[in-house]
Amino acid sequence: MSTSHRVADTDTISVITQRYMLALGQLRLEGVAYERFQHANSWKCTFDASGDSLLISPRRECMWIKAKAGDDPIHVRPGDLILFLDRLSVVAASDPSLLSDETPATPFALQPVSASQQIDLLIGHAHRDSSFVASAAPPIVHLPHAVRQHHPRPFAIAELLALTPTHTNLATDQPVLRRLTESLAIEIAAYLLATVEEPQRWMAGFADRHVAKALALLHSDVQTDWTLASLASAVGLSRSVFAQRFHELTGVPPTRYLRQVRLHQATVLLRDDKLSLGRISMMIGYQSEAAFNKAFLREFGVTPGRYRTRQRAPLSLS
Repeated sequence: MSTSHRVADTDTISVITQRYMLALGQLRLEGVAYERFQHANSWKCTFDASGDSLLISPRRECMWIKAKAGDDPIHVRPGDLILFLDRLSVVAASDPSLLSDETPATPFALQPVSASQQIDLLIGHAHRDSSFVASAAPPIVHLPHAVRQHHPRPFAIAELLALTPTHTNLATDQPVLRRLTESLAIEIAAYLLATVEEPQRWMAGFADRHVAKALALLHSDVQTDWTLASLASAVGLSRSVFAQRFHELTGVPPTRYLRQVRLHQATVLLRDDKLSLGRISMMIGYQSEAAFNKAFLREFGVTPGRYRTRQRAPLSLS
């Protein structure tokens, strides 16, 4: 990297690691729960996480997963960990041929079992965090079990989670599940940072102090009607230089990024039934409920009201 605003190539990863892990230390998860299942030899199921983060780990047999139409199937082997941070639903099956839209889901494909029984599949979910850290992560993270020799900690944590009680006591077990899951998130991030060969778009903003400051401003103050000019002034750059650098490192213009941050924040606020849609729209910087509804539908494919209804059930299977 020859330009003056970036660090040297040999230092980039260390700078990103330091800033990302420091921010990750502030991560707090809510609504954490785990479920254990056995399945038939041939099966297909859709996991509707209603916008939550979703962790899937097969324990005994391979499975195939497709996050959305057009995606290539992901082959997930026993002991693998796969994390979805930005999907409303995920289709999984025992064979890739079953992932077709024409193939119906298998009735009663998965049967819940207790932690003391043999488990085929571990499913974990938590309310999706809208923080700077979570938004900087890739939407899908796949840790193959083959890397366990060099990165054992996330897999060890997952094994502990597989042994937790099926029906947790909220007063005693929930804090343990939350802390273990937060630790797992940190270990997954550490794995990504340790294995990346060059800065990826999902974390490149941490390598540039001006863009990192702009990202922090956008995430910490969604109500402000940030413009290109006001952001550039806040971070001490000209509009043209800031716009080019932000787009180059994040892949989207600042105004589009702000819209995404606002709408992801809305997914958190929608969990509170006491907040009206009009109130939420004002809290995230929209001047009208109609504008909020339109933007939310365009971003997530469902209206805020429909999303709120769906998220009341933490995880549904079909």
